[in-house]
Amino acid sequence: MKFSNANTYKAKIVVTGPCKSGKSVLSNFLGDQMDTSQHAYRPTSGVRILEFESAISAGHIQANIEVELWDCSGNESFESCWAALSAKADGVILVYDPLSQDASSVKSFYEYFVKNQSIKDTHCAVFANCVNKNDEGDFSSPIPSCAFTVTNLVKEPETIKSAFNSLLMKVYGKLSASRERQEESILT
Repeated sequence: MKFSNANTYKAKIVVTGPCKSGKSVLSNFLGDQMDTSQHAYRPTSGVRILEFESAISAGHIQANIEVELWDCSGNESFESCWAALSAKADGVILVYDPLSQDASSVKSFYEYFVKNQSIKDTHCAVFANCVNKNDEGDFSSPIPSCAFTVTNLVKEPETIKSAFNSLLMKVYGKLSASRERQEESILT
């Protein structure tokens, strides 16, 4: 679904979190980039940028979002690059594996990529990514002020898309308000 340029927005979404949490697999899935079946682990070196369009529609709102999904390495050896990678981000997805990673590690990524970059919690989503198809559990969010979703690409891929679209709707609200302010300043 495409809309006129007046309804097209560009959004930079950063995907980050601890190493081996499934950030790249989720990013590939969200961007319809490739087969998302399980492959051998290959750590991201620095960042990968995936570009795709996503149509959002809710009630009277219809817009096309040109998404730049920045799949950032969670390796601390790239920490010196994180400020540049997260600059001008419109939203953040924090990904972690709740069965093998401590929630406190997610909190440190939250502090760096969300709080230090002055991104509102409403523009952040936390994905507890159950990387094995049989993972089950009742997990709670390590960051209660952000949207939280338990994701399992094998069992419930639609949950991932739904959570992503919900984040995009919130980011759209920010982008739309910013555009309106710019247009008003031109008129005055």
